[in-house]
Amino acid sequence: MKASSPNRRHAVAFTLVELLLVIAIIILLVSMLLSGIAAVRENARRTKARGDVNAIRHAFQAYYLEYTRWPSNLVAGYPDNEGTPGIPVTASVLNMLSGQNLSGNNPRLLRFMEIPNSATSSPDGAYLDPWGQTNKYMCDFDNNGTLQIAGCTDLVDVAVGVWSTGRNRRDATPEDRQDDICTWR
Repeated sequence: MKASSPNRRHAVAFTLVELLLVIAIIILLVSMLLSGIAAVRENARRTKARGDVNAIRHAFQAYYLEYTRWPSNLVAGYPDNEGTPGIPVTASVLNMLSGQNLSGNNPRLLRFMEIPNSATSSPDGAYLDPWGQTNKYMCDFDNNGTLQIAGCTDLVDVAVGVWSTGRNRRDATPEDRQDDICTWR
């Protein structure tokens, strides 16, 4: 028999330290991947919300161009929307803007916007933003070209404002409004 030399070692398995190092590297890579995915998802939510509020704003503007007036208030409790925290974009608002004359505000049954089949809605039919909150709007009923929106320190120079409360789901103060998706900025 041939004697093996003491200088030759045969590695048949990984050591415990090598296995722990590989596991640590895999955990690090997975955590980097997950944080990147979360950022991409949040960016996608913001982009969708921006598109939604702009579509609703354009629908209100088209309504105004057609009827030369803003729709009469479709939500009880908001007779004059100035200084309020906003009027919810409810099912009756969406029905009026999409050509269904349930409230009498769209007598010609014109379709000012399409509501996508994939749109998320609440049990009462309101169109929800990507964070599960109802979008809000205000119209310039006194036709002075500005809105006083709660949580905004200055008058907003628009005839109609639509917004999503964003990730924090609040819009009462200027600090709360920092992550809002608004049609006026």
